[in-house]
Amino acid sequence: MEKKILCVVCAAFVAGTLAACKPVSQTDDRNDSSNAWKEAPTVTPEGADGVPLAAARGLDIGDVEAAVSIEGVLAEKSQAPNVAVDELVSMRGDLDMTTVTVAPPYPEELWITFRVTSDKTFKERPVVLRAKVEQDGRIAERLLVVLDAESTKTPGETTVEVMSHVQGPPKAILLHAQGEVFFLPEGADPQTVAIPPEETGAVLSNPVRINFTPAKEAP
Repeated sequence: MEKKILCVVCAAFVAGTLAACKPVSQTDDRNDSSNAWKEAPTVTPEGADGVPLAAARGLDIGDVEAAVSIEGVLAEKSQAPNVAVDELVSMRGDLDMTTVTVAPPYPEELWITFRVTSDKTFKERPVVLRAKVEQDGRIAERLLVVLDAESTKTPGETTVEVMSHVQGPPKAILLHAQGEVFFLPEGADPQTVAIPPEETGAVLSNPVRINFTPAKEAP
């Protein structure tokens, strides 16, 4: 009887060992991240302990979203007596809406500036803003700004000319800028690096609406 019990125990042990050594099929279901700029390998900025550097150094992408903004305004070179500007500012001092009203004679060129502002500098790790300016649904311009310890209150801007894309009598034009912010991994190209969605934040500018006062018909 003791031999039978011993044999049963040995058989169970051998079966368990073989099961543990059996290869296990592995499936990598991770999806590569991409962005609207260029396809590039996904980079996850991690520290030596595997924790994202943004968290390891006490920084948070939410803080970046709160600090960085894009403001759309009439460019200084397009200011004229027949061009009126109305800027709607929130109680917090944020620019919520810019309305430009143009009376005849309409200018051949009308420029709108989208300027990046930041309430803080980023000493530990640079932050990248990649944005696109859209005019009536089409991409009119792209904007790339790197913010670091040396950044100023207004670290970058781009100016867009809108009349060259108007066909026929000018009607209302609507522009806005939208983009993403992220911590730049060391040695990475800010223009082509792809960052996982969970490591990026969104930045949206105020809308800029341009209205054209109809020309008076001759009597």
